[in-house]
Amino acid sequence: GYLPDALLNYLLLLGWSLDDRTEEFTREEMLRRIVDTSPDCIATLDLDARLLWMSKPCRRAMQFDDAQDIAGMPWLDQWQGVDLAHAKAAVAAALEGGTGRFIGFAPTAQEAERWWDVIVTAITGLEGKPERLLMVSRDITALKHAETASRESEGNKYAIVQSALDCIITVDHEGRITEFNPAAESTFDHARADVIGKRYDLLIAPSLREQYRQHLERYLATGETTLLGRRFETTALRADGSQFAEVHGLEQVRLAGAVRPRHEHDARLERKL
Repeated sequence: GYLPDALLNYLLLLGWSLDDRTEEFTREEMLRRIVDTSPDCIATLDLDARLLWMSKPCRRAMQFDDAQDIAGMPWLDQWQGVDLAHAKAAVAAALEGGTGRFIGFAPTAQEAERWWDVIVTAITGLEGKPERLLMVSRDITALKHAETASRESEGNKYAIVQSALDCIITVDHEGRITEFNPAAESTFDHARADVIGKRYDLLIAPSLREQYRQHLERYLATGETTLLGRRFETTALRADGSQFAEVHGLEQVRLAGAVRPRHEHDARLERKL
């Protein structure tokens, strides 16, 4: 079914504060008003992907002057490199009756950097053949910047973990190891690949493992522990079975532990263990 023009016109009049003399919109004006309330960039193209019309929000997003005539501008010219290839593929998909979609970079008319999530579809005539193309794009520049910042932050964290002199080990809620940095490999004589996914207590002296399990179970059940944010001395276990004293610190980042061997090369201490 469809919404009759009269009812659509009535709903539109409810949505805008107009002068008392305005009682009716043409169908074209109704559609224009709907489109101009959308935050998306909406434009129509001819079958050669040249601009025919662009919504007011789209003009603002693309930083076109209000008086600038955009009719006939090649829409594909704003794209470069791989984004141009994706734009051409989207147009081709629309011409074949499908939907083309891609994410690409295209600067505005004033050379401001913008990233767009773009959808291209066909507007068909009575015979079902494409007569024009509809392009709808959303400015996702802020999202792209946030993703870049997140990746850079993660990269910095990874570099810190990999270069740290202390052993940095992270475990999940089941007590299984999810990260094991080079310092931990050197200290415990375990290769990272050999311990990832295994329980953390394989690095703890056997006499202390039950105590460790109880602490973990209590923390997961209640969220309470006396160990987080503190440094304490405990006894750790190397791959060859030898034990050594360590200064242990726990922080809540998927239960991350920082381990610092204490007097590791003191033979007298290791004999006592």
